[in-house]
This record gives sequence, structure tokens and C-alpha cells, in this order.
Amino acid sequence: MKLSDTVSLRAGMARKRVLDSMETLTGKPMETDDPLHATMASSAAFPFMDGQAACVCHFSRGRLRTVELFPCGGTAETQRRQLLECIGRQDADATDGQSVRLRYGFGTVWIIADPRVGDVSLRVTYTAKE
Repeated sequence: MKLSDTVSLRAGMARKRVLDSMETLTGKPMETDDPLHATMASSAAFPFMDGQAACVCHFSRGRLRTVELFPCGGTAETQRRQLLECIGRQDADATDGQSVRLRYGFGTVWIIADPRVGDVSLRVTYTAKE
């Protein structure tokens, strides 16, 4: 997942590399659930498309397993459009506000819409390769 011109997150990326990349992007270290063996890390906000976003990364065996991206600000429609653009998709029905699930060879991508509060997020879960 490309977050900027210089920072991308990829399936199976080593935890240290993710933490270093996100610190480069945000200027702040990620918050982790465990300083030595983090299974989850959250970032500060960073520039994303027309606004800002933050992300939470989940690790399994020290490797990136899931990325959740949360746009900050804007309407749910704008957030949904931005997230679909981020993954190279057009919004087939911008007015329906529904969640979208896409399957790829590398894993599953969800655009998750919560109509009760108007938030939209993107979750990429990479297929585990044992």
C-alpha cells in the first residue's frame, strides 16, 4: 500500500522496517502494544491524498499482516472516494455508502463504512504464507 512518494507498506514487511518507515512519514514513532515484540502499532496522522490519515499495523511473527487506514476529516463520501482511489478503484455507487470487499492474490481489501457515525476505513489483510 503506497502511503506517500517514499513510503509503502507491503505484505510480510519486517516490523522494524514498518516502524522506521512510518516514523519517516509522520516524524513521530509509532505507538506499540509492546516495545520489544509489538503485535500492533498505531501511527500519528500523516498527509494522505487531499487531507490526512492515520494507520494501525498488525504483525504476526514480526511481519506485517494487516494495515488499517483511517482518513481524518471530511465527509464519509469523501473518505470512501479517497480510499477507493488509493486502491485504484472507481466508486460504482458513491451514494450507497456500503462497505466494499475485494479479494486479490495477496489478500483481502475492505473499505469499511459505518453509517451510524459516518466513518470509513480501509483494511488490508495479507494472506499468510507459512
